[in-house]
Amino acid sequence: MKHSIPAPFFASKTYCVSLLAGLALLLLIPGLLLAAPFGTDGPVHIRWQIAFAHEIMDGHLFPRWLPGMNDGFGSPAFFFYPPLLQWVGALFTPLLPRDDQAIRRLALALWLLSWMGALGCQAWLRILGATPRAALLGAMLWLAAPYRAFVDTYQRSALAECASLCLLPWLGYCAVRVSRRVPGSWALHGLSIGALAYAHMPGMVIGYLFVTGHALALIMAENGLRARFEVAAALSSSALLGLALAAPMLLPALGLLDHIVDATAISGERNQPHNWLLFSSIPWIDHVAWIMTLGLVVVTVLIAVLMAPAAVLVHSARSRAVAWAMLATVGVVAVLNTSISMPFWELQTPVSRIQFPFRLLGASSLAVSILAALAYDHFRAAGETRRASLLCWLLAAMILGDLTAFAYQRLRPRVIFPLTIHQVMASNHDTSEYILGDLNEVVQRFSTQRALVVDGGGIAGITLGRMEGAGRRLSVSYHASRGAALALRQFGFTGWQCRIDRGEWTDARLYRFGSSPRSGTVPVCAIPGGTHRLEARLTMTMPERLGLWLGFASSVVLFIMLCQNIILHIMRHRQESEGGII
Repeated sequence: MKHSIPAPFFASKTYCVSLLAGLALLLLIPGLLLAAPFGTDGPVHIRWQIAFAHEIMDGHLFPRWLPGMNDGFGSPAFFFYPPLLQWVGALFTPLLPRDDQAIRRLALALWLLSWMGALGCQAWLRILGATPRAALLGAMLWLAAPYRAFVDTYQRSALAECASLCLLPWLGYCAVRVSRRVPGSWALHGLSIGALAYAHMPGMVIGYLFVTGHALALIMAENGLRARFEVAAALSSSALLGLALAAPMLLPALGLLDHIVDATAISGERNQPHNWLLFSSIPWIDHVAWIMTLGLVVVTVLIAVLMAPAAVLVHSARSRAVAWAMLATVGVVAVLNTSISMPFWELQTPVSRIQFPFRLLGASSLAVSILAALAYDHFRAAGETRRASLLCWLLAAMILGDLTAFAYQRLRPRVIFPLTIHQVMASNHDTSEYILGDLNEVVQRFSTQRALVVDGGGIAGITLGRMEGAGRRLSVSYHASRGAALALRQFGFTGWQCRIDRGEWTDARLYRFGSSPRSGTVPVCAIPGGTHRLEARLTMTMPERLGLWLGFASSVVLFIMLCQNIILHIMRHRQESEGGII
């Protein structure tokens, strides 16, 4: 006798939501229970979370400058790096307040984002016409996809990229709603693009290209040239809205790059896409990444080929268009990861900003999950239950593979996990691009002091109180026998201002200890003799101001659009109710 779960059980929203939450939690249990630094980039994400959460708790909602990092000289990390993951992680600070719990805060943030992403994948499949069973299966396959669940999380620890992958299904869902002219979808599509930018800029580029290809397939399925034009215009204009919403992050990131002392980590030769192509004569810097890319490209293409015959035979014309778009995505991603695509990457188009072609595997993983869901529905409709069951076994194999890969990585000699959480916390150094000078030199000059007299009465002629402040402002009380120039223990970056006893702000002089531009600068404030209070602040830059104004204006537009659609929905519902009574 065969036992099966009845279809209404799969249609239960509570069941689906709980199952997806449980699977997302299962895949992140290693990070929650072991509290071990994830993979390659894990330590820096932990240090960011420690500093970021402190700033959030001090009332700084967008802490671009992290003053305590880099031996107390500060880090400009979030002038350039998207903050979404750290924001979500900081939400768990009241629950996990200690610094050594930062890794668990990040794991919970990834769990929450993964859960939301799985719900988005399910919603996307449902709006495409998939049955509840198929939509749930597709969402679970996406959750367990090795690139997202293991590579991005535990091997590379590209946690911000992983966060962006969790937003990608919602972007696709909103694109479908825009193509169907659902009220409010234009604003939501723009909001999803803006959220992607706050998560990961390469992820935003990949997501926009992926969904644009999907949208083109939907447009071609439309009847009439005018309808196609309207959909294309709506998708393009909402994308501009999303970029405007992200302007507070995008404009400083693009406009302040000249203040980075060592830009090789951002745009250096190591991060050029042509160095990361399969079957290329250029040797890979990371052999493990080569194995990972080769394996995932082969497996992804194989699964897509096996699913293709069933996926493209679905009854709905829209679903067939989506299936072909997903097959094209898998094929294009595979080609772009091989040396065949070398001429394309050497063009240095905006797509080259993604740095590593294997990042495209996040999009192809989602495409394969959608193909599998469409194929599942075809198998069920054709009565081929055995083939449909094989997709469930594929899900089980993925989950087992993810956990096995983590166990192997965890138990092998400490190559991937060289540090414990306390060893990570022992240093607060940022990545090289966010260290704005020669740390060894400036630390040697300052030693343990928070401020240093560079000329005037000398250190014996001045008494400093306790340095206070957070974020971009510092203050200290002092007594000096005569006037002096006081260097503060912060990198100069874009420039500081000083004032004495709440007087007028004046620009600080930027002082360089060494002769090399890589030595970095520190702000120097001129102080009068006597007992006074010195305040200093890192000034707001023009890109920040422009970004904030543009972000505010676009937020107002978004708010008005959403309110308008809510009012129209209420009025329409009221009219329908009155019509029903009559």
